[in-house]
Amino acid sequence: MEVKALQQILTQFRQMQENLQKQVENVHVEASAGGGMVTVRMNGQKQLTEIRIDPEIFAGRDQELLQDLVRAAVNEAARRVDEELTTSFMTLCFLLVQWHRGCSSSRSDRDENLIAYSGENPRV
Repeated sequence: MEVKALQQILTQFRQMQENLQKQVENVHVEASAGGGMVTVRMNGQKQLTEIRIDPEIFAGRDQELLQDLVRAAVNEAARRVDEELTTSFMTLCFLLVQWHRGCSSSRSDRDENLIAYSGENPRV
């Protein structure tokens, strides 16, 4: 394989990595527990960005219930982030496998899919 071809491949991989990072940054999920009594929002880095608690939960002054609902909502949000990121990662892996199978001296349709995922502007 030529040095130029290797450089192009590395450039494509870097672009895919940047694209994946942008996807992580764009992931925002919401989950609730207790029929909506506690709702949380979480970003792709699993940072809690918002917590909403129905004021009625305080009327009962049940601290244990509130703790359980917050924990359940946060855990569900984390599971949803994992699900979103797994889907993105699996798409990338599929494209890489397809690209690897179709490796040749000229670009194939598989290469174009990989390039489209990486965000590269292919030369015409």
